[in-house]
Parts: sequence; structure tokens; C-alpha cells
Amino acid sequence: MDILYDINGKTIGKVGGILLNSNVEDSKRLVETFIYGIEKIKEDHMDYLIMEELPLFNRSEIELIEYSTNLKILDGQPALMTTLPLVLKDIQRITKEDLRKKEVLIIGNGDKLIEELICTLHKEISFVTLVGDDEVAIENISQSVFKRTGLSIFCSRNIDKILTNYSIIVNLKEENPINVNKFRRGAIIFDFSTRKGFSRNIKNRRSSVVIEDFMFASRDLNIMDNQWTNELISSKFYELFYDHMDIKPKGFLVNDNIYAMEDLIDKEIRKKGEL
Repeated sequence: MDILYDINGKTIGKVGGILLNSNVEDSKRLVETFIYGIEKIKEDHMDYLIMEELPLFNRSEIELIEYSTNLKILDGQPALMTTLPLVLKDIQRITKEDLRKKEVLIIGNGDKLIEELICTLHKEISFVTLVGDDEVAIENISQSVFKRTGLSIFCSRNIDKILTNYSIIVNLKEENPINVNKFRRGAIIFDFSTRKGFSRNIKNRRSSVVIEDFMFASRDLNIMDNQWTNELISSKFYELFYDHMDIKPKGFLVNDNIYAMEDLIDKEIRKKGEL
């Protein structure tokens, strides 16, 4: 167990490990063991929990951990959605591709994050399709975005037949019925789901670029050097700071490899064809 400090010596939080056996067949026991371990190290002033092995748990288990520990688990989605427009602008600048001519597919549950993402992107994109289980929430987002930006959103539940239209796909859902092997060649897929089941099911990764996380430079954050944080940190950790810092990602996680933006474009995006 160790303590993390900001650059002024103020305590940020604790860091440590809880021994878990991911091969345990009883998931309930795994969750109970984890909750017990958190309770042993948790202090009253702590509000957030960052888990290195977050994909071990499904959404209901994560909610149970949050309820039992009274800690908010950071999954990185708000930070990823906030910085995605910066990433797309850089891709457009370097590749000289006009994103306004490309179609964007967003798969989610119709929450506020998606609405804010579309509103932020509306000047860079012209064609957006929104897919989700909650038709009412999707329709509400569509109407709200139109009122705020004038951008019309196509809403659909079954898009398998037109998947090849989309050059950019953003996924936030853990499970969905979309045929993930029908994407167009050269498509860029941002899988921001927690367990990455969406991207793991894509069999032909040679034709698509699947980005699972953005990596941020720890030196840009208000944190003192320590043995626990690497030079590049995940979006889960950056989420602790992102609401008052506007930082571009320095790396991109693709097939367990981390690329800088230039390498991502040269070795992945351009290699697999036009968007």
C-alpha cells in the first residue's frame, strides 16, 4: 500500500493491490472478496475507485461494488468522449480526410455524454446514426441535438445492411446485436465499452482500426512522480483530472499496442485504406 500525492504534496489517494483469482467460477464470491478488500483500505474522505482489472466485472457487478463501498468507479468514458473530438480533428488534419463527407455510427444507451459528443462534433461531421435500446432516450437526444445545432440524426435499431456506410464507429455498449464483421474496410472503431466485448468479437481486424483506449502523459497531470504511475496512463486514471484539464491523448491502445498519433495513422489507418 502506498500514497499518491499531487505536485504540492497533497494526498490524492491510496494505491495498492487486492489478490483476486479471476478463474473463480463463482462470480459472486469474486465480487464479495473484492468489496471486502476495498473496505479494508478505504478511508472516509475517498470518493473514487480506479480498477486496473475493471473488465473482470460486468455492469451489474460494478454497480454492486459502487453501492457496497460508496465509491464511484471511474471507467474512463467521460474522458474518452470529451477528448474524442480533439482526436478526430487531429486525424482529419494529418490524413487530409474531410470528415464532413464521412458517416459516423454511435452505439450507446442514449445518455448525456452522447448528446454532448454530437454537439461538440457537429461542425466536423454531417452524417450521424445513433443506435441504442432505449428508443425514447435516442429520440430525445436527436431532438435536443437538432434544436442546439441544426444537425439531423438518423436513428435505427437494425443497421446491419448499411454497416459498410460508416467510416467511424463509436461504441459504448457492452453487448449489442450488430454484426461486427460487416464494417467497411478502413473503418476506425472506438470501443469505449468497459469489457471490450464489442472489439474482441471483431474477427477481421486487418481491415479495420480498433482503438480501445486513449493514453495520457502522466507528466501533464497534477501528480507527483511515483513508482506506480507509468509515463502513459489510461483514460480511467485521467478521468480523475479531466474536468479541469484539457489535454490531448499522447497514445492510442490498438491490439494491446500503444501508438503515438503519427504512428497510428501511418501503421494502422493509412495501411488499411481510406476512411
